[in-house]
Amino acid sequence: MAIINQITPLGIIFIFLLLLAVSYAVIRYRQMDIRVVGRHIYLYTLIAIFIYFTFYLVAGLYLRFLGGIFTPASYLVGVFIAPIFVFLLNRFYRLVQYLANRYFFASLYSIQESINRLARELNYFSDIGRITDLTMGTIRQTFQLDRIGLIIFAEFEDKVNYRVKSYGFKNDLAAGTLVQNPALLDLLRRYRRMIVTAEFATKQLPVNFESDEVAARDLVLYLKGQAASAAIPLNSGQKLVGLILLGVKSSTDPFTKEELNQLETLAGPVGIAIDNALLYDRLNDFNRLLSARVDEQTVELRAKTVHLQKLLEMRSEFLDVASHQLRTPVSVILGTISMFREGSMSKLTTEQQSHFIESIYHKAKKLELIIRDILSASEMDTDKFTLTPDKLKSVPVAEVITEVLAGLRDKAASKDIELVFKPPTGQGPKVATSANYLEQALFNLVDNALNYTSAGQVDVCLAEDDGRVIIKVKDTGIGIPATDQSKVFDKFARGKNAVNLYTDGSGLGLFITKKIIEAHPDGRISFTSEDGRGSTFIINLPAA
Repeated sequence: MAIINQITPLGIIFIFLLLLAVSYAVIRYRQMDIRVVGRHIYLYTLIAIFIYFTFYLVAGLYLRFLGGIFTPASYLVGVFIAPIFVFLLNRFYRLVQYLANRYFFASLYSIQESINRLARELNYFSDIGRITDLTMGTIRQTFQLDRIGLIIFAEFEDKVNYRVKSYGFKNDLAAGTLVQNPALLDLLRRYRRMIVTAEFATKQLPVNFESDEVAARDLVLYLKGQAASAAIPLNSGQKLVGLILLGVKSSTDPFTKEELNQLETLAGPVGIAIDNALLYDRLNDFNRLLSARVDEQTVELRAKTVHLQKLLEMRSEFLDVASHQLRTPVSVILGTISMFREGSMSKLTTEQQSHFIESIYHKAKKLELIIRDILSASEMDTDKFTLTPDKLKSVPVAEVITEVLAGLRDKAASKDIELVFKPPTGQGPKVATSANYLEQALFNLVDNALNYTSAGQVDVCLAEDDGRVIIKVKDTGIGIPATDQSKVFDKFARGKNAVNLYTDGSGLGLFITKKIIEAHPDGRISFTSEDGRGSTFIINLPAA
C-alpha cells in the first residue's frame, strides 16, 4: 500500500503527459479527424438541447392549458405544433451550422466556400491558361501551400504529350519521366482518389494487377523526389488529363479528412474543364490548319487559274498572229510555188522569175523571224526567265552592234535609209551579257526602226557614263501616238499607224527586247517618241 501511495503521484504525472501526447497526436496528425468529430459533437449537442427544451416547453404548456399531454385537445393542437417545430428545428440547425462553420470551424467553412466557388467558375472558361491559373491559385491560397504544380496530359493518336505549370516546384516536375512510364500513368488513370505521400505506400489499392505494386512504388518515389506531400489525379471519364502536385502547408499541418474530401470532389470539375479546354484548343488548331490549307489551296487554285488564263490568252494571241502575220507570207510562198508547179513561171522573163524568187525568199525570212519571235516570247513570258550569272560574259558592245547592222544594211539600202553608227576608238565599253540575247534585242530595235521609217536615217549611238553603258537607237520614222505609248512593250501591241505602214509585224519585238534587257542585273529600257517625228529607244546596262 505504501508503494502504491509512493508511485501514484508520479503515475498521475505520466498519465497526464500521455493524455497530452495523445491529444497532440490526434490533433496534429488528424487521427480520427478530431476536429471534424468536435464539429459534429458541437452541432448535435446544440440540436439536442434545442429539442430537449422545446419538448419540455410544449409539455408544460399542455399540462397547464390542455389538462395533459394525452388529451384529445393536445392531439388536435399537436397537428399544428408539429410542422412549426420541424420548421423551427430546420432553421435552428442551419443557424447553428452557420455559426459553427463561421466562428468555430472557419477554416473548414472557407475551404468549402472556395472549392464550391472554384467549381462554379470553371464552367465559364475554355482557355487552358485561365483554368490552370484559377485552379492553382485557388488551391494554393485556400490551403496556404508553399508550392503547387500541375501537369496536363494530352493524349492524341496513341501519343501522350504534356505541359507543365508550377509554383515553387522544379520547372519541369520531371514530367517526361512520368509520361514514359505507361504503368504509372495507368495507375493514376484508375486510382481516382487523392494520394497522400505519407500514407500511399501502405494503402491497399482498389485494383488487382501484377504491375500495381511496382507502379505504386514508382509513384511514391516520384512524389518524394519532387518533395510533394500529396497529388490529385484529374480524370475526365476514363481519360487521365492531369495531375496536381501539392507542397506542404505554411502551418506544416497535414491535410484533414475533410480537406481531402473537398479536394477529391474538386478533381472531377477540374479534370472535365481541362479536358474541354484541350478539346477546344485542338478544335481551334484544326480550324486554323483547315483555314491555312484552304488558303493554300485557294492561292494554288488562283495561281493555276491565272496560269490557265494566261495560256488561253497566249492561245488566242497565237491564233491571232497565225491568222494575220503567218497567213500572209505563207499565202505568198504557196502562190508563187504553185505558179512554178503549174509551169506558169516558164512563160515569164528571167527578171520576173527572179523577182518572184526574191519575194519567196523575203517572205520565208519574215516567216522565220515571226516564228522566232513567237518562240522567244513563249520562253520569256514566264517568271522563270532570267539571265543568271553563269550565262553572263563580258562582251564588247560595239562588236554586237556592228554585227547587227551588217545583217540589216541590205534591208536599209532597199528602203534608201541610211544606217549610222560611229564605233568608239579601241574596243569600247563592255557589258556582262549573253551575246545572243543582246544581239536579238538590238536587232529588234534596229529592224523596227527600219520597218517604220519611210525615209531618212537610223542612228545607233554607244556611250559610257558613270559606270553604265547606254545604247540609243534613233529613227526618223512615223513615231508612236501618245495614246499607244503606254502599251508599247506589251505582247502583240501595235499602233494603228504602224499596222497601216507595215502589215507583217508580229507585235512581239519590243516585248522580247524589254524582257531581255530587264533580265540583266539592273538592266533598263526606255523610249521617247512623238507622232510623226520618229522614236528613240534607250538601253541602259551596267558596265562590266
